[in-house]
Amino acid sequence: DGSHRRIDWSLSGFHVSRLLPDYNRYTYFRYRQFGGGLSASYPLDKFRRIEAEMSLLGVSQSDIGDPTLTPVTRSLVHPSLTFTRDVTTPGMLYPVAGQRLALSLSGSPGGFGAQQYRFATALADARFYTSVGRQRYTAALRLSAGASVGPEPQLFYSSGVQNWVNRRFDPDNGFPISGISDFIFATPVLPLRGEALNAVNGSYFGLLNGELRFPLAAALLPGPLPLLPLYHIQGAAFVDAGAIWGGRGADKRFNLLARDAEGRRTLGDVLVGSGFGLRSLVLGYPVRLDFGWPFDGRRFGPRRTYLSIGLDF
Repeated sequence: DGSHRRIDWSLSGFHVSRLLPDYNRYTYFRYRQFGGGLSASYPLDKFRRIEAEMSLLGVSQSDIGDPTLTPVTRSLVHPSLTFTRDVTTPGMLYPVAGQRLALSLSGSPGGFGAQQYRFATALADARFYTSVGRQRYTAALRLSAGASVGPEPQLFYSSGVQNWVNRRFDPDNGFPISGISDFIFATPVLPLRGEALNAVNGSYFGLLNGELRFPLAAALLPGPLPLLPLYHIQGAAFVDAGAIWGGRGADKRFNLLARDAEGRRTLGDVLVGSGFGLRSLVLGYPVRLDFGWPFDGRRFGPRRTYLSIGLDF
């Protein structure tokens, strides 16, 4: 029946090395991730597919400030299974109609060596788009959620927007990678505008994004000032509302409400931000500029500016 020829097989191998700071210890760690995987993608029809992957991963952490310390290493097996349905109509910078859905299961039953790394993670992502005015005005809605369980669950952390150029880390939580497993599996939750990077983290999250996208100008050409031309300038008004909980602190419960320093009720684990943004093409690259204000349930906080490169969800 030819069904065996519908499977798209791929074999991969990789090695990644990064120097990352540890501000608590005032040193730098060198992380290495290496391994390989075998994946198969099976299309159920033109709009739906199932993807399965089996990977063997290794990671090491060495303190370059003290070469006498023995590097910490781990190796593990990482299977994953994903279902995708995509019936969207593409636009220039984002889809303009239709729906997308992705469901995935992944984890690790263990690995090699004395220290085992076990967890299981479920993720869901649903997106809806509708347009009017010859697809010039688009409303986009996204719902996503994730949960990770096990002895060492996967870490999720707030991350502003994808490819955030002028990123700012939370002054209390700092860098989101605090252990060797985070280098592989720490996952950003985005877009969540109005907060710093890693403002909250945990092993569970839920996120709602709503955007209204509209045209502003076809192009702005250089005038008396030697500015780069901007093409296909779009505007966006957005609301982001999400929660990340179950972190590594003492309180792992979800708290809808909390109290501020003055004893007034505010939002607890729920983060809400709203604002507006601009999108354009600069030298052929999609560039985004967002202005977001956090809302704690009583009032709006100071503005945060997000400059990023990439397409909208």
